[in-house]
Amino acid sequence: MAFAQKNDVISNRKPAPTPADCTLTVPAFTQNCVAADSALNNVGVIGILPAGYLPKFAAVDSISGLGGTAAVSVGVLNAAGTDLSTDAADGGAAWLTAQAVGTSAAGALTRSLAMAKVQRSTKDRILAVKFTTAGSAAGDLTVNLAYSAN
Repeated sequence: MAFAQKNDVISNRKPAPTPADCTLTVPAFTQNCVAADSALNNVGVIGILPAGYLPKFAAVDSISGLGGTAAVSVGVLNAAGTDLSTDAADGGAAWLTAQAVGTSAAGALTRSLAMAKVQRSTKDRILAVKFTTAGSAAGDLTVNLAYSAN
């Protein structure tokens, strides 16, 4: 069965995007963590979503592992600098939740509903991680954040 209405591209109201229209940047923000950094509910800044850009996908990995069953959530740092933002403009919630980083682990590239709800900002946003399950070892933590101006 066909859709009741055609989207803008199919109905020729907008041209189909080409590689020249879709610049996607995917930096890897890496943080060397000491064991104490992975304490339960610890929040640390790890990167920046530049002004005017919107997040598309994210992934978390730890090549070395941070020990135990460590897991993190990822999102925008709240205005107080104490937790992940739940402001509607920042998506209303963490972008990724409970991503395993205790052992050498790589999370799949993910797009969450919270990421889809992020509104364009005129200022940089601080990207942060929150340990939702404590770790027990030092190691590297990487957040790969894909973002674009479209």
